[in-house]
Amino acid sequence: MAYSIELREAAKRLYIKRFTPEEIRLELALPSTRPIYYWADKYGWRDMLREEEVDEAIARRIVMLTDIADKTGNQIKELDMLIEKHVKLKKQRQQSSCATPNTPTNTEHLSTKKKGRKRKNDVSHLSAEDFSAWHESLFEYQQTMHANLHQRIRNILKSRQIGATYYFAGEAFEQAVLTGEPQIFLSASRAQAEVFRSYIIAISQQFFEVELSGNPIVLNTAHGAAELRFLSTNSKTAQSYHGHVYIDEYFWIAKFDVLNKIASAMATHKHWRKTYFSTPSSKEHSAYGFWTGDHWRKGKANREHVPFPSQDELRDGGRLCLINSGVMW
Repeated sequence: MAYSIELREAAKRLYIKRFTPEEIRLELALPSTRPIYYWADKYGWRDMLREEEVDEAIARRIVMLTDIADKTGNQIKELDMLIEKHVKLKKQRQQSSCATPNTPTNTEHLSTKKKGRKRKNDVSHLSAEDFSAWHESLFEYQQTMHANLHQRIRNILKSRQIGATYYFAGEAFEQAVLTGEPQIFLSASRAQAEVFRSYIIAISQQFFEVELSGNPIVLNTAHGAAELRFLSTNSKTAQSYHGHVYIDEYFWIAKFDVLNKIASAMATHKHWRKTYFSTPSSKEHSAYGFWTGDHWRKGKANREHVPFPSQDELRDGGRLCLINSGVMW
């Protein structure tokens, strides 16, 4: 079977990034891994790979897995394991570099450690200024999302693999740190909900050198404890929580009407925000009427002729729909 030069070059770029042949096959929808092994031998791709230190290889793999939009359960487990290993290696290196001939005895060290033991997930020292580096790393459209943080409802129809889940994970982490308010993530599956958790752990480590753990993650902030909960839509107890709600890929969630009721119950009070974002699926999906405003109009004679933004208007930065109390993109 003949393959285009463009496809081969795409495979080469992934190979050099150290994607596995199987991951390249899935990414490029190839029928098997045989062409990848063949190209690697014929064009000397292996010679382009340089030697790596263990921690360097782990960091590179973390970045690669983080960039995958629809992670499998095994990829999520691998990402969590690698982040934990990366943090341990970094701590070991720091302890080694700080060792001196005057290092206290084991007894003294344990006594000091006990007295100065830090609280788990302690982010109380972080301020708004500390998040400037993370803000600077964002793309312009992610900045637009952040500029509309104050809206009670945000409804975003997006393309694939643009970093929306990553952005909202960082946004929720920042808001939890700065306000102490709970954040809730709803996804179609438990595995997808865990993607939020992996991103938050990675952002916390990369930008703030803070190691987070637990599920839910409970942050010790300057404003009290802030819970980050990661739920799937089939969770029967989801409605018992309250806070700011993020609903990921809602156009791909079965029984969206049920989901919307759960999300609305969790964000009943006006100071809680709801953020919906998804790639499009089908006009037959129950979420389509929510996007177009048909659900809002249904059974309301005075709303039948209220126009919603056109597609062109939604693509130039979004529109504020006061009648729907939210921003749509």
